[in-house]
Amino acid sequence: SQGAEHLREVFYRMGFNDEDIVALSGAHTLGRCHKTRSGFDGPWTHEPLKFDNSYFKNLLDLEWKPRQWDGPLQYEDPSHTLMMLPTDLALKTDPKFKEYVVAFAKSETVFRSAFKRAYEQLLCLGCPAHVVPSAAPVAVQSRKEAESRHVLDHCMHGSLEFAQAARAAGGGPPRGGPNKSR
Repeated sequence: SQGAEHLREVFYRMGFNDEDIVALSGAHTLGRCHKTRSGFDGPWTHEPLKFDNSYFKNLLDLEWKPRQWDGPLQYEDPSHTLMMLPTDLALKTDPKFKEYVVAFAKSETVFRSAFKRAYEQLLCLGCPAHVVPSAAPVAVQSRKEAESRHVLDHCMHGSLEFAQAARAAGGGPPRGGPNKSR
């Protein structure tokens, strides 16, 4: 199962720190997992349409046990209505992450402030440099690099048919993945 090291591996390479990782994980206060989409099932909170710090309160205050079912490893609370993923529980068991979980559970204001900073950074990762206030000038891309980036964007955002058609027509990232040419 995926734990703290996996979270750090994914987020550190995008320039996030431990506080950012925990704050962004707080987005789990919204919505739920759908078995048909992710393999996981259930909400993290009792009010999945409300953005607050209840995700962190639930993570700390409830007892989480592995769910007995035919799906991937996930955890459930004693009422069998809420769920957590292995990466969620990693926030509770990793000492550095837990400091932020505790702070965010205690103060919704502190959580919202950290989430705002981290989410702004996340959004800027996908923005052209000219709209990022602190960005350095961007090098001009070749047409092939621009096409590859266009295909990657569609791959990342669920347009599989477009990505497959573009790849078949010779577009797509350089062999070995998108980071090999940087």
